Amino acid sequence: MSNKKQLGQFFTKGKWLNPAIANLIKPYIGDKGVLDPFAGGGDLNTFNVPFTGYDIDPTLNWPINDSLKSIPSFKGLIITNPPYLAKNSASRQGLSFPANANYDDLYKIGLSNCIDAAPQVVAIVPASCYVSGEFPDFSFIDFLEESPFEDTEYPVCVIGFGFKGCYNYLYKNGKQFYVPPNSEMKYKGTVEVLINKPGGQYTFKCIDGNSSTDRIRVLPLDTSRSVKATDRAYCCITTPKPLNLEKINKEIEEYRAITQDIYLKPFKGTNEDGVYRRCITQNVAKGIVENHVQRLL
Repeated sequence: MSNKKQLGQFFTKGKWLNPAIANLIKPYIGDKGVLDPFAGGGDLNTFNVPFTGYDIDPTLNWPINDSLKSIPSFKGLIITNPPYLAKNSASRQGLSFPANANYDDLYKIGLSNCIDAAPQVVAIVPASCYVSGEFPDFSFIDFLEESPFEDTEYPVCVIGFGFKGCYNYLYKNGKQFYVPPNSEMKYKGTVEVLINKPGGQYTFKCIDGNSSTDRIRVLPLDTSRSVKATDRAYCCITTPKPLNLEKINKEIEEYRAITQDIYLKPFKGTNEDGVYRRCITQNVAKGIVENHVQRLL
């Protein structure tokens, strides 16, 4: 298990390729076949075409290559599930992480190397990849509501690059959906919204609970709760004008419906209905509060 953690290995054993995504991929599978630079158990050998792989683990019987350092140029299609390990998690667990890395997670390093190596790339990566905004020029993303892994509930998506004719296409479980452009509620600084400052006025619940009715929302200040700056579940907020809690919580639900939650990070584990819980970032939370206060002014 320690080796598995260090290598960030999660082998893909369940369903990951929906028909709509397969139809986007198939025209790009030529005589060069498919390469998986993080081949693992070879589970992504989905199409009946020549398949080759690399891995750093010699027990898996692939040609050895550290694809977190570089990937040899490949003229065909890359389909892969890169390793996942965040830099802060590695530090907390006493695991090594590449020195001087340009990214804060192994999957981002691997994905960047894949994009450099091949004209088309399909990768299974954490669904938070979309929220990070670090790979904006994707062709498509399919958010998977059921994990394709046997040993983790990590929320993931299938992301594709280099596919002509589609740009920033969004899917959930293979069903395409649309989100209005520029719909993300980012904090602009037009209204002062303070987070976790002494004298906070309200408590912001930032993560959905296990019940389908226990949602992200703004609450009266909970003075019994000692909120730390590192607490992802709750924060306290201070605003220049009192909030209408009924209205702002309705606005949060409207925002989630319009954007279909794509700007909220999927949180590990599902609620009682089998739907991934979501986590709101402080920037988006402040943006929602800012927008609400502007309506009240």
